[in-house]
Amino acid sequence: MKGLLLGIIIGLLSCNLTAQITSGSVLFSGNANYNKTKNDQNLPSNPIVELESESFSVLPSFGFFVNNSILIGVGLKAEFEANSYLIQRTESSFYPFLPSTYIIQTSYKEKTRMFYFNPFFKRYNGITERLYFTTAFNLLVGSGETRGGTAQSYTSKNKELSLNFTPGLTYFFSPKWAINGSIGQIYYRVRKESIPNTTNTINNNKETEDEEFGVDASWNSFRIGLQYLINKNFQK
Repeated sequence: MKGLLLGIIIGLLSCNLTAQITSGSVLFSGNANYNKTKNDQNLPSNPIVELESESFSVLPSFGFFVNNSILIGVGLKAEFEANSYLIQRTESSFYPFLPSTYIIQTSYKEKTRMFYFNPFFKRYNGITERLYFTTAFNLLVGSGETRGGTAQSYTSKNKELSLNFTPGLTYFFSPKWAINGSIGQIYYRVRKESIPNTTNTINNNKETEDEEFGVDASWNSFRIGLQYLINKNFQK
């Protein structure tokens, strides 16, 4: 799947644009994504972890065509995520009047909200008069927070920098309106998370940094949205 995604991106970059879009056009767009997943994990240390994750994001943006194929613009992205954990651990009993083993369950929840500033560069390659293959390069700079905990709650401060290269399709069903969708991306992401020192416990006042690079071709990367084109040169 990853090799196919790379092949499509490289092959369609050389297509020529048809006359639907012209230099000077202005494009307003909005994209949304919703995901819900549930996973069970058996860890070597005995516990069974059940994870339920739900996320939603929305990205309004504005762009300007500098020529007949290149769009440069900026967007603002809001992302919300909720994770629920159920940890089941099997323990042995040392009392004769109790069963030989028993199960301890612990629940844990996290809620994250992030806001991003998103300058972007997008190229439109014509397939037909109204259908375009797009390739977008996005820079996202974001900050937000995560709230969660079990017996003791905490709030962490998050910062993120990411770059991604995303293929997609745009179809103009009228002179001004279009629907667009994308799936898959090549990405690089750096995320820092810090927990302020709220108590005297050693778990507070710590900072972690995660760095990722890869190709995501899963359905979780699917985005869909609407676009509105202002083009003075388009003839009805």
